[in-house]
Amino acid sequence: MANCIVQYKRKIRLINDYPGYRYMGPGGKFIHVFLPKMVKSGLEDSAKWDSKHEDCVRYGWEVISNVNLRFSQPKFHISDPRILNQMMTISRSKFPKPHHIYKVLDIYGINVVSTEGSLWARHRRISSPAFSESMAQLAWEQTIRIVEEMFDTDWDKHGDQVSLGRVEEPLKEITMLVIMAAAFGHVDDWIPTKALLSGHAMTFRDSLQLVLRNWLLLGIFPRFIWGSGQNRKDMRPGALAAGGWLGKRMQETAVSYAELGKYMREMVHNYQLGSVEVKRERRDVFSVLTAAIESEKENTQMTMDEVFGNMFVFLLAGHETTAHTLAYVFGLLALEEDEQNRLLDHIKGIVGERELEYADFTKLDRVMGVMYEAMRLFPPVVNIPKYSTEDAYFMVDPALSEEELTDPTLSEERRTRQKEVFIPKGSEIGINTPALHYN
Repeated sequence: MANCIVQYKRKIRLINDYPGYRYMGPGGKFIHVFLPKMVKSGLEDSAKWDSKHEDCVRYGWEVISNVNLRFSQPKFHISDPRILNQMMTISRSKFPKPHHIYKVLDIYGINVVSTEGSLWARHRRISSPAFSESMAQLAWEQTIRIVEEMFDTDWDKHGDQVSLGRVEEPLKEITMLVIMAAAFGHVDDWIPTKALLSGHAMTFRDSLQLVLRNWLLLGIFPRFIWGSGQNRKDMRPGALAAGGWLGKRMQETAVSYAELGKYMREMVHNYQLGSVEVKRERRDVFSVLTAAIESEKENTQMTMDEVFGNMFVFLLAGHETTAHTLAYVFGLLALEEDEQNRLLDHIKGIVGERELEYADFTKLDRVMGVMYEAMRLFPPVVNIPKYSTEDAYFMVDPALSEEELTDPTLSEERRTRQKEVFIPKGSEIGINTPALHYN
């Protein structure tokens, strides 16, 4: 215990007692010291959302330190936009992401999220062209088609008023169907119409839905549960989970994991058998990435597992985040009817009585503004982890409350003075999104 105290004091001196959290003794959040890292990270993220910008104001600065008995180095929570701009652009290589924590996402293979350095650069270079104007137009067309089908089937029978228990549920279904079409080129209707294909235990839609729902189980449980190495390579479900020995949820997770992998392998095979003309006409993400399997240049080449790995993270990143952002948009518009009417008038002023066209997209700036504001108020991600590869110094701006910002008597010195923060090599860094958005 004496050594812990000595190390704790050393870490405080190392950063010149820069203001922030101190978890040393009883009281406050001392219990966090003894919690598993995954649980502690979740609680810390929840605390960031609860406090938003308030802790920055309390400590006086847009960077907050965090010295804890369990941390080998101090941690830093940053909401200073000027510092973050430098970290994310000019000095990006000095502040990489701790890619080891993203290994939980390597369910089908390594990907642009779980890699860093030159490997990340290759994945990004190959995958970026997939998010093209033609893919965006495909997503636009599919969204309109799916929503109109939902209106014609589910909503018409309810008359003038539709009551939803949880607005995010139909939104999750919409985003999944859009992703199926824009990401995989697999078009399905609002009311499922695809028959179960021979040799499969689930439809593509069901397997995708279940993998997205249960992906964390696939990431945190040992791989042997889902089958032997050969089983996973062949995309056959593992006997332990698929046999029902670990419960129904683990069983459906194992089967859906194998089924989705099997469908993706069949899609690759069908794409490779297609003509050059057909390949050129494809606009979905999967086709662009699959073309990288056939590339003869090493810097533009991907393995099949890498294609699957990237497709999975794109699905995961775009599914619930989009659905929940839209849920917040509708909730906020319902609360602010004047804004809802202004938005409707804006759309009518551009579209009139005709159907929406993709060319309208850039004109709907008020719609974009509503989306941006919803994501500012309710950011999908509350913490973006980084770490420092070398000692770094930054000048930090003061954190001012709304009262201080509107106080005409507040001195110029208080508004503009800065404080130096020293970030030692190896320090964990968290980009505090709620604090940044509420700054």
